[in-house]
Amino acid sequence: MNNAGHSTRTILLSKKESGWLIISRRSAGNIDPLAEDKSSGHSHLKAFNIANLTASSPPYDFTADGRLLGWGIFTVENSADDVARSGTDIHATNPGEEMNFVGTLASSENQAVTTDIPTASLQFAADVTDQTPTVTDADCEERVKPRLTFQPHTTPLDVKFAADGGKAFVSFHGSWNSPTPVGYMVATIDFANGQPVAAADSQTAAVDLFTNPDITKCPNACFKPASLFLDGTGRLYVSSDATGEIWILGPTGSTTPPANSGGRRRARLPRL
Repeated sequence: MNNAGHSTRTILLSKKESGWLIISRRSAGNIDPLAEDKSSGHSHLKAFNIANLTASSPPYDFTADGRLLGWGIFTVENSADDVARSGTDIHATNPGEEMNFVGTLASSENQAVTTDIPTASLQFAADVTDQTPTVTDADCEERVKPRLTFQPHTTPLDVKFAADGGKAFVSFHGSWNSPTPVGYMVATIDFANGQPVAAADSQTAAVDLFTNPDITKCPNACFKPASLFLDGTGRLYVSSDATGEIWILGPTGSTTPPANSGGRRRARLPRL
């Protein structure tokens, strides 16, 4: 799985379908033409059956093996950057970041296509460059739409669900190429019956839970949420790669507002 550009990977062991390991592979760059090709393995989410593996089993090949899930699992994804349309630079406000539903291990149907491909995240057709083919708005209309769309440049990196499935927690790592800083927070999204409560075109689905008190100081003097972990007691662990910190947000029945401490804002987690 070696590639230049976005080299990070995420893994997940399914609790419902025992013995399945889910791995995400990112793109080779902001615009990755190979992500359009299913055989490349770029920007893919795949599942591997590890139930019967032994010490003598050969290693899996990510590109050739496994089951392609996305081209009940939800992913949060970063869209392409430096996008132009009709000769105009629109990267400051387009395209939006996404939450996609990419199917379940119980279904062989691919529910979504990942981002970082030459169609500007499938939301609309972008201008053609030396890295991108000609794609029309009509082509994008035929693709699976994001379940939710977030503010551009907020950079969602991780999503975790409460034990009852009623709430998702998303880490927004923050912008690097936006005229004004955006993101740098952990947000909650309400779920019911396995889907977000908010409509697909909602602009208020992500509710701020844990954020920097002065976002204008970002990215150089603030924390940048990266990975999330929910333990068995309802505590949410939040890592910040920029500051080398791990924050712990604990459940409480209190309705008092978050308090400021040490220049950063501590948020109380809603009871799960």
